[in-house]
Amino acid sequence: GRTLSVAGTGSTVFSGQIIDGGTFASGLSVAGNVTLSASNSFTGGVSVSGYLSINHPNALGTGALSFSSGTGTFDNVTGTPITVANDIRMFGASGTFAGAGGSTFTTTGSLAYGGGNKTMTVASGTLGIGSLSGTSSDVRFTKAGAGTLVIAGAASPTTTGTVRLTGGLTLAGNAAALGSGTLEMQNAATFR
Repeated sequence: GRTLSVAGTGSTVFSGQIIDGGTFASGLSVAGNVTLSASNSFTGGVSVSGYLSINHPNALGTGALSFSSGTGTFDNVTGTPITVANDIRMFGASGTFAGAGGSTFTTTGSLAYGGGNKTMTVASGTLGIGSLSGTSSDVRFTKAGAGTLVIAGAASPTTTGTVRLTGGLTLAGNAAALGSGTLEMQNAATFR
């Protein structure tokens, strides 16, 4: 399918629905400042190298949220918590949750990572994920930033690499939330 690409220094708001097979594309590439405010049904996922505001539980369609450069940032600026079902994937690059105003964003899907060490920065607020899913023992996951990361379930069996916590609070809802690798604590990071 086609990919709808949004770039530039201005802000773009999609308040209408993005669907497959019609005027719009099966995937969305965000290099500028984009807000998704509608319930979308496209299946190709969203790749972020700019700034993405997710303002609806179905804004991402049915695909994954991924990052194509280390500057990719997403946020919830609605003023109320949002829960989605999409996976978050960090294979091309690491990602950042801005958490502006202490916002909360939760996915019941997994945060999958690989292709080298990856970092999820939770700058502020709270980011909730269903589980961690690493690819091998030689791939490290780092949680950075002053915000809170909540991991609800057990990590996938392939999550065998080091998990490094360098700031903020990480909350585990399952004894196996961090997988079977080594846990490293740095700076003022807290884990419980």
